[in-house]
Amino acid sequence: MKHLINVEEFEKLKENSVIFDCRFALGDNSYAKTAYEKEHIPNAYFIDLNKDLCKEVGKHGGFHPLKDDKDIKELLESYGVDDNKNIIIYDEGDINGASRMLFQVLRLGLKNVYVLDGGLNEYKKEHFVTSEIPKKPQNRGNIKINLKDNCVDINEVKELKDKDSVVLIDSRSYQRYKGNEEPVYEKSGHIPSAINMDAKEVLKNGKFKDPNELKNHFKDILDKKVILSCGSGVSACVNSLALMQIGKEHKLYPGSFSDWISYEENEVEK
Repeated sequence: MKHLINVEEFEKLKENSVIFDCRFALGDNSYAKTAYEKEHIPNAYFIDLNKDLCKEVGKHGGFHPLKDDKDIKELLESYGVDDNKNIIIYDEGDINGASRMLFQVLRLGLKNVYVLDGGLNEYKKEHFVTSEIPKKPQNRGNIKINLKDNCVDINEVKELKDKDSVVLIDSRSYQRYKGNEEPVYEKSGHIPSAINMDAKEVLKNGKFKDPNELKNHFKDILDKKVILSCGSGVSACVNSLALMQIGKEHKLYPGSFSDWISYEENEVEK
């Protein structure tokens, strides 16, 4: 199913939609909310990826562990989401935050969930933005969930990553994958047998490449079972949305490299 919409499609859907601004900047936790308060799409609610979409960081599980599914359900319902409403998510720039929220909402089994291609920057080309903060609705929504099996844990990664029929994709930059730089974690490099497919490569001028370009980009892995990873399960969701656009099934290793290196016995490659 298509989960990427343009501004024209957004305008047609917005009246029966709950809109979320899910901007995210790795290493700058204050940026997103400050930017939202300055300007955002009218009636959009701010979602803090670190607080709203991630549970508390522990010894294992990665740097951005997925929030429990029931907590995501309650979060959406608190903003009036019900089974008859569309959900539209946007951010700006690299689409990391919006793609991560999309993945978690789709995990609940909801279907009418969309990411605005090009995000805020694309919207501003034709429409006015606002600094007015919308009030949360008085009435809670009510959604039925049907959980999807779209994640793997570290044990499954260990079991599957070396099989010829499986490809483990590291969605970070090539320099981080190679271990030449690492701005966040105490170890650098990548999970052994992982290949590098930088999530930024599915974008062109801040928007997703068209399906034919995406099929060509992923042509060498389309016949394999795909597991996506990155540093902490955020940028991998950009590759996830790209794969959705071409109908390729896949799963996410949410903890990714940050979970992998939390186990001292696990080797890394450079």
